[in-house]
Amino acid sequence: MFNDAETAVIVEKVKEYSNKGDTIFAFGTHPHIYYLTETMPPGNVFTFQFPWFMKVAEQTILTGIVNSPPKVVIRDLNAEVGGYSLAEYMQDIDQYIVENYVLVDYENNIEVLVKI
Repeated sequence: MFNDAETAVIVEKVKEYSNKGDTIFAFGTHPHIYYLTETMPPGNVFTFQFPWFMKVAEQTILTGIVNSPPKVVIRDLNAEVGGYSLAEYMQDIDQYIVENYVLVDYENNIEVLVKI
């Protein structure tokens, strides 16, 4: 899982646009990306992005994103958990990303975005 080719490509893309210790946001992607890129989630807040967690945690995570804007966002809009679309449960976060980030790369259904 950590050593698969898809993850390696995303790790390299994140490293291309960020540095060790920077803030990034993994939206619907593998949470181990923070460890592999030596980066941190916004506001130092991490939760697994299960839809039922995001009902409670979305505003806290969004506050972290707004107050500590990630250099890079990696986003998989097709991500699902138990048949539930994560994007549907993270609408406020998704809207903020749409308004403040631009797509710079796309690999295996994962968007790589940077701050405008």
